[in-house]
This record gives sequence, C-alpha cells and structure tokens, in this order.
Amino acid sequence: MTSILFLEHGDHHSLSLTSWSTTSKQDQGVYLVFNQKALKLPINETITVWKDPKKPHGQIEATHDMWLFGIKFLRLDYRIRSLKK
Repeated sequence: MTSILFLEHGDHHSLSLTSWSTTSKQDQGVYLVFNQKALKLPINETITVWKDPKKPHGQIEATHDMWLFGIKFLRLDYRIRSLKK
C-alpha cells in the first residue's frame, strides 16, 4: 500500500496532508500496488501537523484520521518532542 497526499495550509498555522481529492483529475489517494499496477482503494486519510506555541522545546503534534468507504474508522494522535533538555 502507498498513499499520494495533497499538502495544504490548515487552520491556525497547521499543515494538512490528505488523500481526499477535490477533482477527478487529481492523483492523491491510497493505492494497493502489485506487479507495477496500482489499484485505488476506498480509503482516505488526512494528517494534520501543528506546533503548539504553549508547549516547550518545540513539541509538534499531529492527528491522523482515516476513512473507509467514507466512514471514519481510525484516529491516531501524535506528540513528537526532542529527548534533549
């Protein structure tokens, strides 16, 4: 499986990466690739990344939402921080 994601500015200085397509001519999506052939799957995902200015040491946060046949089935929350103090 592989994803082609569209990057755009999100709300509150965030970055959004999404497989949702706004037109039929866009390539983003989630694909199953086998023997150099790609099949677009009925799965979509959006990853939103931001830095909370209130968090120390440049901590970055993200959410990763996934849909199957248009029904949301998964949300992952990430907090990424430096181990250096």
